[in-house]
Amino acid sequence: MLGELLRDGGVPPGVQVVALTGEAGSDALVERLRAAGVPVVRNLYGPTEATVFATGCTMPAAGTGRPWPLGEPGPGVRVRVVGPDGRLVPRGVEGELAIGGDGVGDGYPGRAALTAQRFVPDPYPARPGARLYLTGDRARWSSDGVLEYLGRRDHQVKIRGQRVELGEIEQVLATHPAVSAVYVVVLGEAPAQRLVAYVRPATRQAPAAKELSAFAERKLPAGWVPSAYVVLDEIPLTASGKVDRLRLPEPAEQERSDGTAVDARTPWTALERTLSGIWAEVLGLPTVDRQDNLFLLGGHSLSILRIRHRIAESVGHDVPVADFFAHPTVAELAARLAAGGPSQEPSA
Repeated sequence: MLGELLRDGGVPPGVQVVALTGEAGSDALVERLRAAGVPVVRNLYGPTEATVFATGCTMPAAGTGRPWPLGEPGPGVRVRVVGPDGRLVPRGVEGELAIGGDGVGDGYPGRAALTAQRFVPDPYPARPGARLYLTGDRARWSSDGVLEYLGRRDHQVKIRGQRVELGEIEQVLATHPAVSAVYVVVLGEAPAQRLVAYVRPATRQAPAAKELSAFAERKLPAGWVPSAYVVLDEIPLTASGKVDRLRLPEPAEQERSDGTAVDARTPWTALERTLSGIWAEVLGLPTVDRQDNLFLLGGHSLSILRIRHRIAESVGHDVPVADFFAHPTVAELAARLAAGGPSQEPSA
């Protein structure tokens, strides 16, 4: 909401303090608020189950590039970062954020099993019978004592065996100057899963998918770069202000991350069809387009070796590993092989 307010004219003059809450923000949003004349930006954190606000802090004057800080516990609040066994984890180690104290609720009416799962005994109680609420949020204490938000547990997913942090992808893309808000999801079923970023632009001129992809590639691991970007005037929200995933549109083919529109009129070469079939077989995908990037599809060192072997069997080309990095799409690699002919890599 604040991103939209800033995009359409800023905050009213005279506003001295803005408190952010509801979802993790970004350094870019804080900078835009300060540029609009707001001297103090606060971040407040806390779930309804702990009577809303549990921690808070004043954001630093300049972006730190670190995870979003949650601040200090409020009066009567106890904050723990715990492991799967419910015990405290050391500084620097990720765990689940748990909240105790006077604000913790009694549970969910009529849902005894869920209450028992989320409201648990406090192993370090300040008083007998005290409980903790397990928030489902991932956090850690930094080495200098700052409580840092690392995203939701349910935003930590695995794609083709690789752990992917959707929240970290969102944080990186949110630092792009042309992005006001971003939400990243996983679409499809294994093994044909892909990352899609839904972006609300900060200006009237929407950033191109190719620009966003290049930005992400500079800052994220290869397997974390979205394969498609969808620009929306508004990211749909539920009545409670959370992203309404059910109302997010499916990405169109022309929103491919490399910015290349697919032209169905251009005939495929025989070599492109062969390479596409090999990639699909090795990666476990139903289809692979001529402009799909091998690494954005989940390709890695082992799959490259398998693809090399299949290409050598099918068309007699011994493709150097470096060629897959220099020519990561079906179209590029096919053009390279057609132009250069079979190449022999030195034996180890």
